[in-house]
Amino acid sequence: MSLLSVRCKLEPDASTAEKLSRTVNQFAGACNYALQVAGRDNIWNKFALQRAVYKELRKRFGLSANLAIRAIARVGKRKGHKAGSFKATSVNYDQRILSVNVETETVSLSTVDGRVKVPMRIGKYQRDLLKSARSIRGG
Repeated sequence: MSLLSVRCKLEPDASTAEKLSRTVNQFAGACNYALQVAGRDNIWNKFALQRAVYKELRKRFGLSANLAIRAIARVGKRKGHKAGSFKATSVNYDQRILSVNVETETVSLSTVDGRVKVPMRIGKYQRDLLKSARSIRGG
């Protein structure tokens, strides 16, 4: 099995961009909260950390179930390495919270405000790769 990355430019409208921005900020906040708990209680196993923070991430940060799990997984990868904090730069999307429709050239993403569909600007190269992909695993 080979893994291939395909870079696609998203073109959200202003309302969708705001929802995505809120999601990135809440995701970073959730990661920082989980990191604080992990460091304080020395919990670096993602399953133990999930038991400790999952409900609070959903409640405090408004994350969907899968976004909360992705935040916990991001913190769990640190495995105790010294980390200052997470910056609001990105969200880990997997196949449960991201879907791509090559025909309409849109991507559907979970946000703290529900799902949004975002137009993609892709060329023939990306279109052909996405059409021939067995699955899309994340973004």
